[in-house]
Amino acid sequence: MIQLFLHYKDSQWEDEAQHIYMTEKYVIPIAKALRKLDKNQFSLDHYMHFAWEGLIIHAPEHIKPTPQQISEWGRLSDKVIQSNNIPCQ
Repeated sequence: MIQLFLHYKDSQWEDEAQHIYMTEKYVIPIAKALRKLDKNQFSLDHYMHFAWEGLIIHAPEHIKPTPQQISEWGRLSDKVIQSNNIPCQ
């Protein structure tokens, strides 16, 4: 985390180091956890939109998924929502 802060210090991303860290370290594990919670019903790509949600606006362009990828993940995530297999308590 400190390395990211020092890397982005004095740039437009200086206040976003924590979000960049989250995108680099946690997006895929979050998507994997959601997939497991959904009993591995769909591919990992079906859960990537959920994992990136809220972080996309904080990510620099070299980390951010392409608009086409975001759109595709959004389309796939709709299938997850429609199937609604994730239990809520």
